[in-house]
Amino acid sequence: MKEQEVFVGIDVGKQTCAACAMDVKGTVLKECKFPNTRADINQLIDGLLSRYGICRALCESTARMVCV
Repeated sequence: MKEQEVFVGIDVGKQTCAACAMDVKGTVLKECKFPNTRADINQLIDGLLSRYGICRALCESTARMVCV
């Protein structure tokens, strides 16, 4: 299911993150919670890229999120 425009919102917490991927119509494609670690963030990115291709993502500003 590639070649569709996908938007990802990420809520960053101290221990865990929550992410939601939606298409342009607002249909939720994926929702998940995961530990706030570099490995888990990379796993989310890899999964989204392999399924949907390039996505647009945003998250709140924070000092805790691990940069990739």
